[in-house]
Amino acid sequence: MRDFFLYNSFASGSKLFCRDGMPVAKKNNKIEWYNPGKNQDKLKQWTQWVEGQTGLPLVDAGQTEMMKTGYCSNRARQNMASVLTKDLLIDWRAGAEWFQFCLDDHCVSANWGNWAYFSGVGSDPKSRHFRTVSQAMRYDPDGQYVTKWLPKLQKLCDGEKDA
Repeated sequence: MRDFFLYNSFASGSKLFCRDGMPVAKKNNKIEWYNPGKNQDKLKQWTQWVEGQTGLPLVDAGQTEMMKTGYCSNRARQNMASVLTKDLLIDWRAGAEWFQFCLDDHCVSANWGNWAYFSGVGSDPKSRHFRTVSQAMRYDPDGQYVTKWLPKLQKLCDGEKDA
């Protein structure tokens, strides 16, 4: 996959970093994303997303893991991207920059390519909007991942087991 994004980044050049994405598959994409630095409400949402305080355990656990270790799973990354770009409507480039800052395994082409891809301005124009709660139920049904990174939720999981 990294090879694919490496090739795309060479083909796209600096357009890889443009709001409307790569010229590989131009779309009529009229998504209204907001710059968190220019909108007070979006700045608050951005801060909650970055700090792992969205109230969505899978997203918050992913942010916590990434900040503490420099890594997180692709599934968590996809859910984090979905929430930022599809639910909060914050410019995908802010997320790409944040991941670039936090991830130890950062690769410019793969990171920015994946963010463009997931936000709908990459080389494949599909809309990818994850349902984060159902994703957590499917991929972390016992809450092991979430409670590892958000130990305050352990009591909730223990309570459910007792019920």
